[in-house]
Amino acid sequence: MAKTKSTSSRSRGKKSSGGKVFLGVLLGIVLTLGAVYGLYRYTSVLTPLLHRPHPGTSTLPATAPITQPSAPTRKLAQKMATVAKDAPFSPSEDVFEGGAHTYMARCASCHGDTRLTADTGLEMNPPAGQFFYGKHPHALTARKSAQVYEIIANGLPHQGMPAYKDQLSDTQIWQLSLLLESSALELPDPVRRILSTSTNK
Repeated sequence: MAKTKSTSSRSRGKKSSGGKVFLGVLLGIVLTLGAVYGLYRYTSVLTPLLHRPHPGTSTLPATAPITQPSAPTRKLAQKMATVAKDAPFSPSEDVFEGGAHTYMARCASCHGDTRLTADTGLEMNPPAGQFFYGKHPHALTARKSAQVYEIIANGLPHQGMPAYKDQLSDTQIWQLSLLLESSALELPDPVRRILSTSTNK
């Protein structure tokens, strides 16, 4: 009789453990389907995967509107074209001398020279950079010559820097740009002499 009771209790244990496995699998399926539905319903993660256009069809409108770029966009494009272009000649002593003459005639009154800072430039708000002497010489050496060209040609009106594109030739602006980009280097003696002849006080 003892053997009969143990056999029937074993068969009941197998049934209850099989039911637990079935409920676990069913619960897993329900949770997975719920998670997929939640992702589909409340996020756009699955939308591109489930709603792809058929091959050969386009998602664009039949005729895309053609618009002209706005004035700020055109201005930015012009600036980017200027920054992207390279100097038409390489740095040389002659180029630096030409740039030094232009610098002393047009720039030294605000930006100083190799011997003196320019009081006029230092009194501006913000103060004009002193490129060859003072607290922060060589301020433009981190910029590419094309970026310096852009600043000289178009100015920085919000900082008091005038535009020189209508006052200087393209060659003069490039000479200045290459000189200022190289201002941290040991410049040739004739160039340094030109840059030290200012009468700034």
